[in-house]
Amino acid sequence: MADRSINLTLFSALTLEKPKPKSLLERRFIGPMIDRLFGGYPDLAYADALHRGAFPPNIKVIEFFFLAGQWLHQPFAQQYYISANYTRAASYLLSRGLNVVPQLVAKRVVDGAPRYSLSCNTDTTLDVLRARAQGRASFRLIGQVNSELPFMPGAGDLPADEFAAVLDSPETDFPLFAPPSEPISDTKYAIGLHAAGLVRDGGTLQIGIGQVGDALAQGLVVRHRDNVQLHGIMQQQLARIQMMPVSFTNEIFGDEDGKRRARVDARFVNNAMMATLLGAAISDGLENGQVVSGVGGQYNFVAQAFALEGARSVLALEATRQSGKQAQSNIRWSYGHETIPRHLRDVFVTEYGVADVRGKSDADVIAAMLQVSDSRFQSELMRQAKDAGKLPRSHEILAAHRENYPERIGAALRPARDAGLPPSFPFGSDFTDVEQQLIPALQLLQQAQHTPLQLAGLLWQGMRHPPDAADRECLARLGLDKPTHFAERAYRALVTAALQRSPKG
Repeated sequence: MADRSINLTLFSALTLEKPKPKSLLERRFIGPMIDRLFGGYPDLAYADALHRGAFPPNIKVIEFFFLAGQWLHQPFAQQYYISANYTRAASYLLSRGLNVVPQLVAKRVVDGAPRYSLSCNTDTTLDVLRARAQGRASFRLIGQVNSELPFMPGAGDLPADEFAAVLDSPETDFPLFAPPSEPISDTKYAIGLHAAGLVRDGGTLQIGIGQVGDALAQGLVVRHRDNVQLHGIMQQQLARIQMMPVSFTNEIFGDEDGKRRARVDARFVNNAMMATLLGAAISDGLENGQVVSGVGGQYNFVAQAFALEGARSVLALEATRQSGKQAQSNIRWSYGHETIPRHLRDVFVTEYGVADVRGKSDADVIAAMLQVSDSRFQSELMRQAKDAGKLPRSHEILAAHRENYPERIGAALRPARDAGLPPSFPFGSDFTDVEQQLIPALQLLQQAQHTPLQLAGLLWQGMRHPPDAADRECLARLGLDKPTHFAERAYRALVTAALQRSPKG
């Protein structure tokens, strides 16, 4: 940034930053975890400048995927965003004259010679390396050895001569960015379990990262053998896991016959933010043009579901979201932005069930989407569809689908929750036991802050009923065991009441 005579364009996706807590409770809860989990992760030099929009004219940062919500209302980031299917990202990089590719790698010495693995990050690098080998590109590949990356076999296992330089020193090593998994809510478990029911034995599965993916995987684990414990991976097992470029995973082109034979009964499960009654999906942005995340591979996977025999695209979404004091439906009559158009509608899953809409008429699609909508919004959605002439005036929602309320989901899952079958953290957690106990209480407080009457009730309860021993341990974790001023005393009462109302671990 000091030498304005040098023009620099950085292409990236997912600028990863440490959490930045704001309120007192956030600082008390997240602060120690930042030190514990992210303490050694380096701050990216360009990220702060991105937030401030303070780049000099000779530097640009262009991204084709955002961490969800990270760059909303940040003009610089929004203006230099590229909307792209993940399969096209490599070609866009090459078309702009890509000349340096930095890559974190794992290292292994074989017969006295170093080899470097792209590990779990083969996505675009293997594609641009192929272009270089074919004479269609000229760039320098710079490796940086990271001791925490697993050495993965396969196409990403490269000899040293592929690299122009390799940084291999304790001074350039650092802990990987690894945010802790969030506890799976009842809503997400319901969605995941519904989606798991669509996966066939012996089939092929693609799932996204997050609570729904974890819930789906847990449902399949329970279905397969009731429980599983993974203590380690033997080398012969590791060799069966092949990290491939995005051009392989997200497309059927290139060895199409082989992919068709391999991807039997494929289920492509991805998340959406909203959907319309006519079957369009909104997954990456808002109708005002603001980008929330990115298309990523979603379109590619939807297209594959229609190209492969027996395959299905499953888009998962919560039926509602909270906006301030009000709940809003995530199933809309219409919306001014679409990620997946309605002519590619296939399967939608909410916590209330499954809507199979592939090949259905508009009226049948609307009827199916109404059945998985929250019942607080069904009447208005149905009215809009009827007023538009897309649903018969005589249509009624079946009684079995008119009880789609959040309370029903909690009640349905409670017996299984009590039996420990759907654990909040099915694949382990970086949270301590005390932190796991605090999370539902803090979530309850977050919801209550939009309702003054509920917040006042919590405050009154916390002042009247002292905490028990377990709750005092939670208060100590937040530094509220010995409050020294009014704000701390108020927070202590609120947290105490929230802990008393939250399920015990």
